[in-house]
Amino acid sequence: MDVIIAALMNIILTINGDNIMNYDKTFYFKTQVIDVDNAHYLEIKAFPASSTFVVDNIREIIKNREVKVLVYMSVSNKDGKSGGVDYKVQLNKDIDRIIFGNSGKVIWENGKIQVVDIGKDFYISDTDGNTGDIRGGAKSK
Repeated sequence: MDVIIAALMNIILTINGDNIMNYDKTFYFKTQVIDVDNAHYLEIKAFPASSTFVVDNIREIIKNREVKVLVYMSVSNKDGKSGGVDYKVQLNKDIDRIIFGNSGKVIWENGKIQVVDIGKDFYISDTDGNTGDIRGGAKSK
């Protein structure tokens, strides 16, 4: 019976388009620029506002020098999937902006300071990796 209910909920979520995680429906959201093997990545960490959901699939859609990260959610956890997002997008010279979800939330722009929400505290992060509390000014890492 639980499997049938989960399947019905997934169908309803998909029809309504609510199966994609958006920035405004996350409980915890963090981004930071990291280096891995001499390449730059934007690391994205997030949890859905509801613990009922798990990450089903993550897709990148690249269009007009912009990357849209779509995190598809489902209510079934039969495969031991996690509700949390821990994903990296490679930053290269052809990318100007990264957007999270269908809501259009810009989470990174090339050469600009980002505002990063870590729980209830806000931090700034520039492309050189400097971070600091937004109320107290930038601090070096």
